[in-house]
Amino acid sequence: MNYPEYLTAIQSILIEYMPNETVLTAENADILGARLLEADILNPNSSKKGYHQTVAVFKDRGVWTPVTLHWQTGEEGRIQYARVHTPSFIKEYGQERF
Repeated sequence: MNYPEYLTAIQSILIEYMPNETVLTAENADILGARLLEADILNPNSSKKGYHQTVAVFKDRGVWTPVTLHWQTGEEGRIQYARVHTPSFIKEYGQERF
């Protein structure tokens, strides 16, 4: 798996919790956070340690709204911290490194 495929895999997990481009709920964000911390997906780019990010959008009352996912990987490449930003909440999971 190369780095673009890695980002696509993470974004695919995010989108699973926003079916049909619907709003990401706080409850689904909690499930997403737990799943990311348990995921066996490893960052393939050893020179890109630290922060990563991806964005998905949902349509809320006719307006496209972003959901931003930030995450950090440890030395072994596993996700150890994730932060989800939506217009209505920010949630953090795991242990931030920096």
